[in-house]
Amino acid sequence: MRAAVDPAYVALYRRSEKYGGAIPPGQVRARAGWPNVSSYVEGGRESAEELNAALGAVGMSFESFDSILDFGAGAGRVLTHVVSRSRSGASFWGCDVDADAIAWARENRPEASWAVNAAEPPIPFEKDVSLIYSISVFTHLDEGLQMRWLDELRRVLRPGGVALLTTHGRQEFESYRAGEVVSNSPSCVRRMAMHGSLEEHGFVHEPYSRSVWTERDFPGTDAAFGLAFHSEEYVRDVWGQRFEVLEILPRALADRQDVVVLRKPA
Repeated sequence: MRAAVDPAYVALYRRSEKYGGAIPPGQVRARAGWPNVSSYVEGGRESAEELNAALGAVGMSFESFDSILDFGAGAGRVLTHVVSRSRSGASFWGCDVDADAIAWARENRPEASWAVNAAEPPIPFEKDVSLIYSISVFTHLDEGLQMRWLDELRRVLRPGGVALLTTHGRQEFESYRAGEVVSNSPSCVRRMAMHGSLEEHGFVHEPYSRSVWTERDFPGTDAAFGLAFHSEEYVRDVWGQRFEVLEILPRALADRQDVVVLRKPA
């Protein structure tokens, strides 16, 4: 039913906001966590602004980079706004496990190159990029897969390149543990409530509960896909073995996720 009326919602938003940009279909928006048209478009714009502000904390901006990769780009919700904030002549790439989202982006967002990646490395680009950013990817992967993806991002980055990666930090962990933020199932909520403090654990991961009814919500992901939380000390100690940790900005994205600013050693 929602899919049948979605074009009407999109048309209404275009008229009311005088918006002429491309908007993906509702099922693609929903898998990105933003089914509402207004939230999808405006949330993407706000995320781009917040990432730019995170770069500003280390004296940079999107204009500082000549090649940018969105790892976990979906249909380009954020990348389209990053492009408009970047220097003329810069190159852009986007990859994601959601093949439908990437197929739509290829048809509707010619400002970037697009590719589907698997749940495990490698990234399907062999480029030496100067900036990689990733929203809500490392908030879901188990520890082993995170380490493999961190190694892969390090490989793709040029020496001195920067990565912006979002994480769930202490405050978000406590919200989930207390049941203030509802996960995808009662089972996951109960498992979250059993944990001690994030400072005690350093890293916590709980897989989502999945069934034949929800499997379509997890395209391209592995069975361990779920909720992941990182303490600042863990990021500095563990991620710091692969990158220079420039900043950890608590709740800097949507007032929920921390933004970790990393640099590949030159």
